[in-house]
Amino acid sequence: MEENKSVLDRFLIKSSLFQNCSSTICGAIAFINLGNVAIEDTSFLENQVSKAGGAIAMMCDNFGRDFNKCSLRIKDTLFLRNWALIEGGAIKWNFYEPQMDNLTFRYNYAGEYGDNIASIAS
Repeated sequence: MEENKSVLDRFLIKSSLFQNCSSTICGAIAFINLGNVAIEDTSFLENQVSKAGGAIAMMCDNFGRDFNKCSLRIKDTLFLRNWALIEGGAIKWNFYEPQMDNLTFRYNYAGEYGDNIASIAS
């Protein structure tokens, strides 16, 4: 069943609001080894996390060049006043950079690194 993972994991989050979400791992949404995900016309407001990714955390194993096993597209989305104690006030990812188009970042904060966006060195 593992070979069909990218087909099973497809979904779209559209015209949604994530506000005042909090966690120790990810503020609003955590995507872990999830492929073919899209977020469009959505707002992330005042979410917070104790570690990384105040609004979105995208954590993946290193699948090499198989981008379908871990992919995220974010379009026409607002990130306002999201907060992370360590890194990625709005967005944190590790191996696979999300495709990002027409994003607005305002007043996001990270305690150590990346008020808006954080990743690992590549």
